[in-house]
Amino acid sequence: MNSIIKISFWLFVVIISQPVLASTSTINWLPWENASFQQAREQNKLILLDVGTEWCSACNQMHHETYTDPKVIQLVQQNFIAIHVDAEAEPDLGERYGFWGWPALIFIKPDGEHVGFFRGARPPQTFSQMLTNFQKAFVKGELSAPQIEVDLVSKPSDDEFDKLVALGDQMLDRFYDSSNHGWGGSRMANPFLLQQAWWRGTDKGDEQWTGNALETSRLYLNMIDPIWGGIWFGSRAQDFNSDFIYERRTEHQAGALLIFAQAYQQDKNPLWLQAIDQIMSYLTQFMQSEQGGYMTSQEMHIFAEGIDITPAAYFALNDVERREIGMPDRDTTQYTDINAKLVIAFSRVFEATANPVWKRRALSLLKLIQTHSNQTGGYHQVMAYQPDGKRIRKLSTGLSQNYYLRTQAFSGLAMLAGFELSGDMNLLEQAHNIGETIITQLRDEESGGLLGSNRKTTAPDGSEIRDQPLVDTGAAADFFNRLAAISYGVYDKVGQFTSKDYASFSEKALRAVGSAERLRVQGYFIAQYVLALHQLNDEFIQVSVVCEDVSSDACIKLHSKTLNELYHPRRIVKLQNPGYYPARGEAALFICNSSLCSSPLEAGDPSLNSKVTQWYKTLTEILSENL
Repeated sequence: MNSIIKISFWLFVVIISQPVLASTSTINWLPWENASFQQAREQNKLILLDVGTEWCSACNQMHHETYTDPKVIQLVQQNFIAIHVDAEAEPDLGERYGFWGWPALIFIKPDGEHVGFFRGARPPQTFSQMLTNFQKAFVKGELSAPQIEVDLVSKPSDDEFDKLVALGDQMLDRFYDSSNHGWGGSRMANPFLLQQAWWRGTDKGDEQWTGNALETSRLYLNMIDPIWGGIWFGSRAQDFNSDFIYERRTEHQAGALLIFAQAYQQDKNPLWLQAIDQIMSYLTQFMQSEQGGYMTSQEMHIFAEGIDITPAAYFALNDVERREIGMPDRDTTQYTDINAKLVIAFSRVFEATANPVWKRRALSLLKLIQTHSNQTGGYHQVMAYQPDGKRIRKLSTGLSQNYYLRTQAFSGLAMLAGFELSGDMNLLEQAHNIGETIITQLRDEESGGLLGSNRKTTAPDGSEIRDQPLVDTGAAADFFNRLAAISYGVYDKVGQFTSKDYASFSEKALRAVGSAERLRVQGYFIAQYVLALHQLNDEFIQVSVVCEDVSSDACIKLHSKTLNELYHPRRIVKLQNPGYYPARGEAALFICNSSLCSSPLEAGDPSLNSKVTQWYKTLTEILSENL
C-alpha cells in the first residue's frame, strides 16, 4: 500500500442496540503481521489498529481504563481483529501512522482499505459507541475511505536544489515563535531545531538565527525537574515555565544535553553546565540499566490502587513525598536509536566541556551498542526487552529480523561521533558498513528514496510496503552527509562507496520526499531534514588533524584542542596521517571544504585559535557568496 489515507473529518452518529455478549477478560491483541491480516479476511472482520508508545499518557489511559472495560472488551473480541503496534519498536509503522499522534486509532476493512482515523484516548462509553457505529456501518456496507490522502511514496522533486532548501526553511519557519522563541506548541527538546538554527546563523544575512537558538535554549532551562533532574516532555506555555507535559523520554534527555552543550560552546554561561549535570543525574539515577544501556521513558501518571493524584500535584512534591506515594512506571526497553542519540549527546558534551568523563561515557555506550549488530553491517532496534507483563504492547522477538532506517541512521551517526572523538578506524569502517546496509537493503533504485524498513510483512491489503518516511530520511541524509565529509580525501576508499556517492545518495533521498505536501504535514518534525538540506547545500567545514604518529602526545593534544576549543556549527573533525595532506614533521591542522583549503596551521603557533576562526569565516563567506 503506497499511500495512507489519512484524515477523517466525519464521525458516525448512528446509535444502535447491541446484544448481550459473552464475558471475555482481556482483548486478544495481535501483532502487525500477515497472519493477522489473513485472519481479518477469513473472518470478514474490521481491523482495530492501535499505534502508540509506552510513555504516552493517553495510551496508558486507554490501556488502564478503556481496554479493561467489559463492554469494550466484548465488542472488540466479537467484531474486530485487534492489532497493537509500538511506534518506537517498529519505527517504520510509527512514522506511517504518526500524523495522528498517540494513540493513533485506525479502522481498516478486511480488504485493507483504511476507513477511520482518530487520535487520542477515548473513555469507555465513547469508545464503545464508536466501535458499535463502525461495526453497524461495516455490516451495511457504508464504510468508505476519507477523501484526503497523504502519499508516502511521492514523486521526487526536480527543482533546483536551492529551491528545495528554501522550501524546507519556509515550511519549518512557520512554526517559529518570533515573539517568545521556540518552535511548535509543546516546546519539546528537539535538538535538530536548534542545530539547523545554529547552522543557518553562520550564513551572511541569517545571523538572527544564532540569537534565536540561544534564546530558545535558555527557555529550555525552565523545563528541568528541580527535584530529580531531567527535562519534561514539553511545555504548552510560551515561556516554557508552566503547563508541563510531565512524561520524560530518554531521547529528550539526549536532545537537552545536545542543546545545552551547543549553547555552552556559544555562550560560556555556567548555567548550561548546571543543566547538563541535572540531565545526567536523572539519567544515571532513573534510566541507566545495570548493563550500561539506557531505558526508554518514565510515565507521568501513577497507576495504582487507591492513588488519585494529578501529575502536576505529584511533581510539585519533594523527593521523599514522591517516593512515599510511589514511582511512575518506566518503559525499561532499551532501543538502539535512543542509545545512539545519547552517544552523540555525550560526545558533544565532551567537546563543549573537555571533561574526559563524557568521552568515556560515549565510547562505553557505543561499545555496548556494537554488540547488537547483526554482523553484516545492520543494527537491531531492540537492545533489551521489557517483560511483556509490564508493557501495554507486547514486543515480538521477530523484530530483530528487520532493518529499520531510523535504527541504521542513528547508529551510523553514533559511529561517526565516536570516530571524531577517538580517531578509531574501526568506528569509521562500521559507519561505512551501515551506509552500505542502507543503500543495499533500504533504497528504492528507481526514485533514490529510502524505505522505512525491509520488513517482509505486507500492508493489510496484501501490497508490499514501500513507504519512504520523511523524518527518518532526514536522519539518514544527515548520516550520509557527515560520512561523505569525513571520508572525503584520505578515507574515501574505506568502504564500497565514496564520499561523492554518499552525497549523491543523500540528495536523491532528500528529493524523493521533498514535496510541499509532505513537508507541510510533518510540521516542525522536519528539522533534521532541513538540517540535512543545508549540510548538502552549504557543506561542512572539514578540520583535519594531521600527524605522522597519531598516538603521540603532541597529536593527542592538538586533537583535543580542536575538539574542545575550535568550535563551529558546521565543523567536523578527523584525525589522520599524512598522505592526502603533506607531512609537516609536527602535528598540524588543515581547514578545508571541497573547493578551498587552508595552509597548514602548526600546533605550536601561538595565534592558532585566531587563524582557525578566520578560516572558518572565510569558508562560510565564500560558500554564501557562491550560493
